[in-house]
Amino acid sequence: MKHLKHGLLAMAAVLGVSSTLLVASCEKDSCTSLNCKNGGTCADNFCRCPTGYEGAECEIKTSTKFLGVWPGSSRCNIVNDRDSLAPTLLDTLTVFMKTEPNRLGIVRYRAPFDTSYGTVKDDVLMFEDSTNGKYRRYQTLMLRPESITLLVVTTSDIDNPNTQTNCRFIGYTANKKK
Repeated sequence: MKHLKHGLLAMAAVLGVSSTLLVASCEKDSCTSLNCKNGGTCADNFCRCPTGYEGAECEIKTSTKFLGVWPGSSRCNIVNDRDSLAPTLLDTLTVFMKTEPNRLGIVRYRAPFDTSYGTVKDDVLMFEDSTNGKYRRYQTLMLRPESITLLVVTTSDIDNPNTQTNCRFIGYTANKKK
C-alpha cells in the first residue's frame, strides 16, 4: 500500500511537470513571426523602432506623413501697442526630405528664400531656435489628422516685447499633394 501511494504521487508529479512543459511549449513566441525592419528589435512581442521609423514592424518612415505640398493660408499677428492683425493670405508649404530618415526641410510660397530644416519627433517637426544679436526666431510644425500647422514667432529686438510677430500657416490634409 505504501508503495502504491508513492507510485501514485510520483506519477502525479510526472504528469504535472509534463503538462506544464506541454502548455509552455504551445505558447507562440510572437517575436518569431514579427519581422522588425530598419534596425528595429523585437521585445515583449512588439517591435521597438529606432528613431525615424514607426509601425507594427518599423516599416514606415515617420517623416513620410509630412512630405508633400500643402496648400493653405497664412496669417500674421504683429504684437505692438495696437496688436495689429494682418489679412489671411493664400499660401503653400512644401515639405521635403533633407536627410534620411527624419531630417526635413520646409519652404513657403510666400517666403521662397526662407528654407528651414528640422527633425521629426512623432507628429511634430522641431526646429532649432535661431538667434542673431537681438533677433530671435522660433518655429514648430505640427501634424494633426486633418491639418498641418506651422507656427513662426520672430522677435526683432529681444529686449522689446513689442517687436514680436506671430505667423501661422494652416494647410489641410484634403488639399495635400504628393
